[in-house]
Amino acid sequence: NRVWISDSGTLSVHVFDLDGGTYREFRRVDGIPFQQPAGIVADRAGRIYVVDAIIGNVFVFDENGDYDRPLIPLRAPRLLEGPSAIAISEDGATIFVADPPKNVVVALNREGEELGIIPLPPELSGASEMSVVNNQIYVLGAIQHRVQMFSPAGKPGGEMHWDGILVPTAFTWDAERRHFLVANPRLSVVELLTDEGQALGAFGQLGDGVDQMRHVDGIHVDAHGSVYVVDSHEGKVLVFAKTDKPGMH
Repeated sequence: NRVWISDSGTLSVHVFDLDGGTYREFRRVDGIPFQQPAGIVADRAGRIYVVDAIIGNVFVFDENGDYDRPLIPLRAPRLLEGPSAIAISEDGATIFVADPPKNVVVALNREGEELGIIPLPPELSGASEMSVVNNQIYVLGAIQHRVQMFSPAGKPGGEMHWDGILVPTAFTWDAERRHFLVANPRLSVVELLTDEGQALGAFGQLGDGVDQMRHVDGIHVDAHGSVYVVDSHEGKVLVFAKTDKPGMH
């Protein structure tokens, strides 16, 4: 019941504790100021992994919300040039980090050692989102807005298409409910789709109101089915609670 938000605008990571009603802000770790916090993900044990695109590392926080360590030891050779998105394998053993300057995805173990490199095609340049779905890595290229799949070993698995969504700006996979959530900028909504791309519903509204959004560039689903939608254009995170109506929020 903590909400973690990486914020490149304030060069910090915000932590809202919903149970205790408290707030913490991390501006530095290991005496090193955050310079461009980017991708953020949690594993099943509750550990949080925060990517910093300029420092070129991933910083790990424990299940209590306290800083633990850099994933890649600070004295080790730099493996990441300008990392962005991050995802974790279904068994929690492998951490996948997109590195747009090299246009690759780097696979690391939990000790920060390199396990392999997945080269990305030019159409996935500027990788901004990743998810692991059915043991396949889905990567969204932010420039051409394409999503392609790869095996953990790096074998291409084709391109993902969602009907009516030509330029998805963000997506995630809800493993509990087995569906995708995809930002459709043409309609300014978040659409829900099956793993085969069939539409289940949609929610959201274009506008500047407190419950409206301009540009979705991050989506997260928690264990209770609530959806957190990042609108960096408006500098806010909208929370949508799950309703009893199938496919809607």
